[in-house]
Amino acid sequence: MTCSFCNEKETEGWLKSYCKSCANLRRMLVLYDSEKCIDILNRVLLRTDAQITNKINMELKKPILTAIKKEVSDIKKDQANDKKDYDAPSTRSKTKVDLK
Repeated sequence: MTCSFCNEKETEGWLKSYCKSCANLRRMLVLYDSEKCIDILNRVLLRTDAQITNKINMELKKPILTAIKKEVSDIKKDQANDKKDYDAPSTRSKTKVDLK
């Protein structure tokens, strides 16, 4: 016997009308308010046109951002190498002088 909700899976027994996953969904709807469940499903699973457009724009910006980050890291590496080549002047002695 097939599930009366999804019409795809077999039920667990002859007297049951829901498959295991649909029975779990039904229990959640009974335990929690159905409006609350619908609100959660709408927020999590459904996307509006604005959200889809925003996601597309974010995905298009990723290669540009990675290229900019690579350039910045290359500049920082060059600056670090320049500092290593620089010899600091030794104009002062580091020995302590006792003043009496």
